[in-house]
Order: sequence, then C-alpha cells, then structure tokens
Amino acid sequence: MFHALTGCDTVSCFAGRGKRTAWAVWTALPELTQVLIDVTTAPAQVDEDATQTIERFVILLYDRTSTSTDVNKARCKLFARKNNVQLIPPTSATLKQHVRRAVYQGGHVWGQALLPAQALPSPTDWGWVKTSEQTYEPH
Repeated sequence: MFHALTGCDTVSCFAGRGKRTAWAVWTALPELTQVLIDVTTAPAQVDEDATQTIERFVILLYDRTSTSTDVNKARCKLFARKNNVQLIPPTSATLKQHVRRAVYQGGHVWGQALLPAQALPSPTDWGWVKTSEQTYEPH
C-alpha cells in the first residue's frame, strides 16, 4: 500500500518527493501504519480518519516541521514561503482522488492478485475516468 500511495506504475507520485523521503516521514508518523493496513483490505470507501492521517503524512512530506493538519492551509503557507508550485503538496480534492486511486491499486487490485478471478469494483468509483472503450485516465 505504501508503494501505491507514494507512486507506482498506475498511481502518480508526489512532485519532488521520493520513496526515501516518504519512508522517513512514515517512520515519524507511526499512525500511518494502521491506516495503510486498513485500506489494504479493499474497503468500500476511504474513511475520514484514514483520509486525515494520509493528509497529515502528505503535509509532512513537503514540510517536516509543519503542525498543520489541513493540506490546503499548508499549501498556502508553503507557497508564501517557497513561491513554487512544485514545492507544495496537492490540493485536498486532488489528494482525495490520488488516495482513491492508490487504494484501488493497492487494496483492490494487488489485494486480489493471487485470486484466479478478481472481483474488482469499477475504476470510475475509485478516481478514474473512462475515456474510451478500454482506456481510463486519472480524474
């Protein structure tokens, strides 16, 4: 789940933030572990507590000293300080779609990888938009 959340083949990564940085933040935010375990079980939706913990994780990816728990407020503070869009976290709405795509990949697809016939929900319910007969793009 960590791999899907921080960027994999089907889910984007966080701009300028690699796996090492994400791992260091994860070790400083132990409550993320239970959230990742919970969403690995292919939930019907991502609950608010999980969303808040992941939001805090993303804030810390971009500013390890931040006390903010709201990604949009953290974006404003970081933009005022750094004045570069590449150096701030995604918006709350964008992060929500990112998390949904990561949960779909890590919880639903990889969680059923050993089953001969996967029972997957529609990708359009998990942050994807159908653009043609067999093509999906991130929402």
